[in-house]
Amino acid sequence: MLTRPLIEKERLIKSVIAAAVCISVHLVFTFFYSGPQPVISQSAVPTAGIFLSFILTVYFISKLFELLSLKRIQTAVSLFLYVFLLLWAVNSLGHVVFQTGMNQLLLFYYTFVLSGVKALLIFFFFKTGFSQQNDVIDKLKQYAASVNKLTLSIRMFVAFLLMFSAYYLMSVLFFPFIEPHYNENIILYSNAAFEMSPVVAMLLHAVVVLVVTLPVIACWNGTKNSLLFWLGFPLFLIVAVHWLIFYGGWSGGFRFPVFIHLTLTLYLQAIILLHALYVGDDQYDHVKSVRFYSSAE
Repeated sequence: MLTRPLIEKERLIKSVIAAAVCISVHLVFTFFYSGPQPVISQSAVPTAGIFLSFILTVYFISKLFELLSLKRIQTAVSLFLYVFLLLWAVNSLGHVVFQTGMNQLLLFYYTFVLSGVKALLIFFFFKTGFSQQNDVIDKLKQYAASVNKLTLSIRMFVAFLLMFSAYYLMSVLFFPFIEPHYNENIILYSNAAFEMSPVVAMLLHAVVVLVVTLPVIACWNGTKNSLLFWLGFPLFLIVAVHWLIFYGGWSGGFRFPVFIHLTLTLYLQAIILLHALYVGDDQYDHVKSVRFYSSAE
């Protein structure tokens, strides 16, 4: 039987191989597309940084879905939807919030293909780790039945409002830092942080994050504290890190404050989701933790 260090070493090797395929897809888009507002970095940001982000994304998402233990077909579908909705929907909404003038159609094509490739690679490389213990539909039904319907509705609405408020507040706080760095590659709108389209994008962002993370919360077999990491860290990798390293044509003075903005926003939202929607019994957290980590080995 493989020990935990050997299992993680094997996971890392597979993640590197999967990342190599993903970086090839990335470079194909880079080669065939050039324009004033590139969807992906062409030269300013080292390809090695993007490659590393792919390794980390594959590594941690594969681990997350092994911990969720979904049925095979549900794993395949959920993997694609999870990566695609975060990589495309959340990121594209971010471009509306920050008024970057991004080519949304090209962004859709890029993320659709890349999400499909990542999901397939994770599924086939790590399928032996998917134990098929959970049916996501049954888990969602059990989750809904564990809380009074009115209480659950109120919790979800409060979580939605707080997630939107966190995004909006961070946008207001960070706008003075990013405003001076708008240039010919980034379309600047007057009072960008307060216009209606960014506000709508923030509202939609809260809905998407809620929809993406609710099945994770419902299927979670571990502790409340461990769930916080698995809600926040994948969001950080797929969204915040993506903004920092992929858009090399934009100044670091713009990308770095946006990276800090998104990091704080996403972790605040993870904390909000955890406390609003987690319904596990804290007194059994220690027992759950033992079972959780035992089953992961």
